[in-house]
Amino acid sequence: MTSENRRSSRASGEPLKFGIDGRPPVGERLAGLLLSCGLSLGEHRVLGQETEGKRAWGGFAIAVVK
Repeated sequence: MTSENRRSSRASGEPLKFGIDGRPPVGERLAGLLLSCGLSLGEHRVLGQETEGKRAWGGFAIAVVK
């Protein structure tokens, strides 16, 4: 988790409970994490633009129980 994530979380007043490395290709990293927990990635959306070497500013995912 980056210091930028921590600052954004504090500014919003919401506690950041969990985060993953947001560098592209975050979808592959997220799918691997979910798989290790016995889940699969149902949907993943990024908020903002994800380009090589640049993170999108946020996103969300839907995990599916296998």
